[in-house]
Amino acid sequence: MTAIRVSYVMTVLERLNRQFLRDLYQFQMTYGHIDARLRTGYNPNLYSRHFFVPGIVAFVVMLISLLFTSSAPWGSASSSQPSPPPSSRP
Repeated sequence: MTAIRVSYVMTVLERLNRQFLRDLYQFQMTYGHIDARLRTGYNPNLYSRHFFVPGIVAFVVMLISLLFTSSAPWGSASSSQPSPPPSSRP
């Protein structure tokens, strides 16, 4: 599905680019072609077993950050609310 969208956007952009160059320069102008293909450098054959390790690492990092965020103290010095004055009672 993504390849269809990329192909459509590439076709539309190529037509707009040709029209823009035709309007900007009145003489015949040739220009290079941009190759807009999706490529994956990490897993070029898209094997699912190669996506498990980065997925597990991302999940563990997300879980650790969630645990650290939930264990933060409520009355820390970095909060924007002032702390109440100490009581004068013994």
